[in-house]
Amino acid sequence: MVSYSIDLRKKILSAWQNKEDTQRGLGKRFKVSLLFVRDFLRRYKRCKYGQ
Repeated sequence: MVSYSIDLRKKILSAWQNKEDTQRGLGKRFKVSLLFVRDFLRRYKRCKYGQ
């Protein structure tokens, strides 16, 4: 499993919050898998909303 940097995660999160692209587009843009983007955003939402 590849461990991605905090900086990359912040860039993906910022782009997603600014609605710059779809999850698939963000994966292509940052050269990570769609699965990584989906799981990362799911974990972010879960932590943010306390679910």
